[in-house]
Amino acid sequence: QMKEDQGTAGLNTDNPTQAVETQICVSKMMAAVENVPSCLTTCSGSTDDATIDSQSCFIDGKCYAANESTTAFGKSCYVCDPAVSQREWTEGPTVGAFGPEGNCVIDGICVPAGMDYYYQRRAWHSPRVPSECRYCSPADSVNEWSVKEGYSFNEATPIPPQDCAAVTTVPYKACAIPSFSWATYSTSTTARMYGMRAAHSAGAIYAAGFVKSTIDASTPEGMASIGKFSLQGPYSLDDPSGSNSETVSVDMKSYTTLQGAKENAGGTWGQYEVGVTKIDATTGKPLAIFTWEGDGLDETTGVAVNENVLAVSGHFTGNLTAVLKDGTSTTIWNSNIEDTVSGVADNADQFHPNTKDTSGHSGVDDGFVIHADATTGIADWIVRYPESNKDSQVIDVAIDTLDSNILAAGYLCYQNTSEDVKTCDGIVAMLSGEDGSVVWESILPNLGAVIRLKYDPEDHSVYATGTTTYSGFEDKENNKSHPYCAHKTCSVVLRLSASDGMVQWERTLQGSPRWGVFGQNGGVGIAAESDGPYVYVAMDDTGEKDATSLDAGTPYAGCQDPTEVVTPEYEISTTKLVTAEDCPEGHVFIPRASPLALAASTAQSGAMCGDAVSGTACVMKYHKYTGLPIWAHDAPDVSGLVPSVDGTSVHIGGWYSSRGGIPVFGGVAAPGYLREEGLDAATGGVYNAKIDAATGLGEYVLTSGGGTKDRLNDMVGDEDGNIYNIGYHQNLVMRWGNELVTQMKEDQG
Repeated sequence: QMKEDQGTAGLNTDNPTQAVETQICVSKMMAAVENVPSCLTTCSGSTDDATIDSQSCFIDGKCYAANESTTAFGKSCYVCDPAVSQREWTEGPTVGAFGPEGNCVIDGICVPAGMDYYYQRRAWHSPRVPSECRYCSPADSVNEWSVKEGYSFNEATPIPPQDCAAVTTVPYKACAIPSFSWATYSTSTTARMYGMRAAHSAGAIYAAGFVKSTIDASTPEGMASIGKFSLQGPYSLDDPSGSNSETVSVDMKSYTTLQGAKENAGGTWGQYEVGVTKIDATTGKPLAIFTWEGDGLDETTGVAVNENVLAVSGHFTGNLTAVLKDGTSTTIWNSNIEDTVSGVADNADQFHPNTKDTSGHSGVDDGFVIHADATTGIADWIVRYPESNKDSQVIDVAIDTLDSNILAAGYLCYQNTSEDVKTCDGIVAMLSGEDGSVVWESILPNLGAVIRLKYDPEDHSVYATGTTTYSGFEDKENNKSHPYCAHKTCSVVLRLSASDGMVQWERTLQGSPRWGVFGQNGGVGIAAESDGPYVYVAMDDTGEKDATSLDAGTPYAGCQDPTEVVTPEYEISTTKLVTAEDCPEGHVFIPRASPLALAASTAQSGAMCGDAVSGTACVMKYHKYTGLPIWAHDAPDVSGLVPSVDGTSVHIGGWYSSRGGIPVFGGVAAPGYLREEGLDAATGGVYNAKIDAATGLGEYVLTSGGGTKDRLNDMVGDEDGNIYNIGYHQNLVMRWGNELVTQMKEDQG
C-alpha cells in the first residue's frame, strides 16, 4: 500500500484509495521460478483438474483459506466457503443482514448498509457526487439501490444530483388544519345556477356561472309566472340553519322549453343566462346579483375583477343583451344566425355544454366579453369575440392592471366547405378597456385551446395552459402537431408578453386535457414575492399514460464563452429575463431561437408527472422567466389553484365521485359523502389540499360534501390567506370540513 506525500497537492479525500496524481509504476516478476499454488494438493495438466485442499478455495487463480474474503474485486462481503464452493465466492453472513454490519450486493459489488450511491467521473480530481435518495438498505433490497422515504428515483436522469425527486404522495396528515367559517347558497326552486368561476376584489367575492328560470314559458301557467333567483347567507357555526341570514333576489325571464337541447335536470340548456353573484368576503352576506339575458344558451366561464372593473366571458348561441350606463342597451348576435329570418338559434346547435367528443359538431356559436361596473353590474360594453362558423369561446379572462385592458383566452373553431372536420386553434388576445376592440391577438395554431390564464403585473406578462387536442382524445385527425411535443398529445404551459402577445417560452409534457365547462380544468397562480419568481400550474389528464418529464419545450438562451461552452440562462439570473447585456465581456449571447440554444432536456431538473395511482392531474412549479421546472405533484383532478400569500404553500381543490373513483391523497383516502337518509350507491365530495411550496409535498387534505352533485369548480384567495370555494350542489345538509354543518331550506320564489 503506497502513500503519497502532499507536495503542492492535497490528498484525494473523496476517494482515499485513488492517487491524486498519475505515478510511474515499475514491478518485478520472477519469471524464472514457477511454483504450484499452495492450496492445490495435486495438479497435473491444468488447474481445472487440480485437487484443492479441503480447507481452502482456489478462485481466480489465487488461494484463499476458509472464511477468508478479499476487497480486490468488490467482494468484501463474500467468503471462501469450501463446503459450498471451492472455486466461486460464497455470500458471507453480512449479505442481506439487517443493521449497520449488513451488506447489499449491487451490480456484483458489496456495498455497506447505509452507504449512499454516488457518481464520480473518471477524471483527475473529480469529486464524488452523492445521491440524495439512493442508498443500500438490505432490509428493503439486497440487490438494488433502495430509495429513501419521501423521494423517487428518476430513471431518465440517473446521474446525481438529478437522479432524485421529492415524492409528492406522502401522507396528507398534518396535525393542524383550517376550518370553514360560512357558506352562502342559492335557495329558490324556480331558478337554477351553476357556479363556475370566481374572483376576489375589495373585500367581495364574485361567483360567476350560468343561471336560468326553471319555469316553462311554453305553458299558460309558465307564461303567467316569474322565475326568481335568490341568494341567501351566511350559514355559519353560530347560525347553521341561516335563521339570521340575509337574502337578495332577482327576477329571471322565463323561456320556452321547446328550444334548446334538453337538460337532464329539467328544462333546456337554451334557457340559461349569464350570471354573477357578489358576496361579502368577511361575513358571507349576499350583496348583489348581476344578470345579462338573451335567447339561447349563454355559457359563463370566465370572470375577473380589479378595483371597480368587472369582466365576464363565455360563449353564446343566440343573442345577448347588456344595459349600458347611459341607459341604452346593446345586443350582440351569434354571427351564424344574425342574418336569419327567425334570429333564433337552431335546436340542432343547442348542444349540451359537456359534449363528450368536442372534435365533432358541437354547435355554432361565438364568444363574448362583458366589461361592467363591479358595484352596479351595469355594462360599459359587450362584444362578440371571437367569431366563428363553428364553436368558439373566451374561456378565461384577466384584467391588465397597467391600463385596465382585458386579457382573453380560449379557442376558435372553423370549418371550410372543402374540409370534413373542423379545426380549432388556441387564442390569447387583449381587448381595449375602453370599447372592447382588439389591441392584439395571438392565434396559436399548435394548440386546440387555451384553457386557463393569469396576468402577472410584476413584469407585464401572461401565463396560460393549453392542449394540443381540442377533443381530449389521441386518435382524432384534428389534433395538433406541436414542434415541442414528443407525444401523441401534449399539455402545454406558456408565457406570453402582455405588451404584444408574443410567446416567450413553452413547456410541454404528455397529456390530453380538453376544455369542458363541467370538467375540472386546473388553474394558474403567481407565487408570492417571498416564495420567489415562480408560477404554479395545475392541469388535468396530464402524465396520464406514463411518467413524463417536464424538461421539454422551448430551448434555453445563454451566454457562450470563448471555448464555445454555453451557460444556460437559469444559471445566469433568476430574477429577470436574460438578455445580451447579462453576458460577461467576451461572451456571446445565444437567444432561445438560435440553433446553439440549449435543448430543454439539458436542464435535467428531474421534475416528472405520471403517477396514475395518485391521480391523472399534475400540479407543477416553474421558474417564471426561464420556464425551468422546479417540481411536479401528481394529484386527483384539480379545479382551482391558489398560491398562499406567505409563499410557503399552494392550495388546490376539486371534486370527486364514486363514478370516477374516490381519490387517495398519499395514504389518505377521501370519504364518499352520502346524502342525509340516502341509500344511493353514488357518493362523492369536494376537497381542499395544501402542498408545500418548496418541496411539492402534500401537507393536508380536507374534504366536504352532502352527497348529491357536490362540485367545486374554482377557488380564489384573499390578502389574508383565506380560501373561497365556488361550485354548486343539490343538498339541504352540507358538511364543510370538520366543523361546519349547514341545513338549508328552499323556497318557491
